[in-house]
Amino acid sequence: MSAPLFAFVCCLVVGVALGAGTEESFNYREQSLWGGICNTGQTRQSPINIITADVVQNPNLSAFELSESWTQATASGTFSNLGHNVQFTLAANSPAITTTFPVGEYKFLQMHMHWGNRTGTGSEHRFDGEQTEVEIHFVHKRMTQEGTTSENGLGVIGVYAEVSETPVSGFWATLNASRVQNSGDEINITDFMLSSMLPTNVNTTDYYHYAGGLTTPNCTETVQFFLLRQRIPVPAAYLTYLRSTTDDAGEPLDFNYRDLQGINGRIVEIPGSSTMVSASLMLVAAVALLAVTGISY
Repeated sequence: MSAPLFAFVCCLVVGVALGAGTEESFNYREQSLWGGICNTGQTRQSPINIITADVVQNPNLSAFELSESWTQATASGTFSNLGHNVQFTLAANSPAITTTFPVGEYKFLQMHMHWGNRTGTGSEHRFDGEQTEVEIHFVHKRMTQEGTTSENGLGVIGVYAEVSETPVSGFWATLNASRVQNSGDEINITDFMLSSMLPTNVNTTDYYHYAGGLTTPNCTETVQFFLLRQRIPVPAAYLTYLRSTTDDAGEPLDFNYRDLQGINGRIVEIPGSSTMVSASLMLVAAVALLAVTGISY
């Protein structure tokens, strides 16, 4: 393959992986019309409902490691209304911000948010059927092609925010959603400490992990999710800003979370010292044992 053709193919692969340039527009009220593989019976779609009683401990899962640039360097970039989301995109001249997950080393690309139109809705993933008001995704791309598969090209840290009466300050003020109300609006951000968006004293061993896909078209199944169990507060006033943004058609973007997808036999894991059989599996085993021994219950 010639060098120009190879470069073109690489750019095309990256574009598909990030869902860039593959859909002119989409909205959350007509998810059945999404393009790509979103509605074609794929088996590793996201988001999912995590049943905490079914979570399994995996001794091979370790803490993910944040590079020094997370905490000792500031980032610059743009904060934009994309018509379906608000997103902070790291500037090309900012220091590289990397995270080492148990599945490899990844470079941070962008951060975006998902929210709902009322209290008790907003996050894409659910936990025993419940949502928080905001789900923040820190999207990373695997740094080397070696070892990259269709399941691990992207790594996403998920942070969950619950509504509070705290003031709009700190990173919520820096990422001022009231200044990107309309699709195409954009502001420049400088000297931004990305780690300020993580929970205080973040525990990088306290997460749920599973293999899934992008939650927007083309819904490519290439994401390793690391969903923090620690949560942060989101000011109620900031939620008002988010809910008053508009989409590509000028309609209210008052919610932007995808419908739940089937888990299709996937296992959700947490780091642990030994494999833990889920509560539901233990119940099935107990009933089977009682049937074999003839013990009534």
